[in-house]
Amino acid sequence: MTGAEVTSKLRKLGVAYRQARGSHRLYRIDDCTTVVPMHNRELPKGTLRKIERDLEPCPGKKWLTK
Repeated sequence: MTGAEVTSKLRKLGVAYRQARGSHRLYRIDDCTTVVPMHNRELPKGTLRKIERDLEPCPGKKWLTK
């Protein structure tokens, strides 16, 4: 899954885009915040899991795989 695919899922959940620094974008929903790298390749499994864990308390568990 690429950064663009992750941001697409975030937009569908209503997560707000906050800012960008270089190739990284900051997203926030309620009290949950995460950074999504926007590189032109697949994100590593660990990075995807970190993004999912950062936002888990707000949209719920397994939101990334839905």
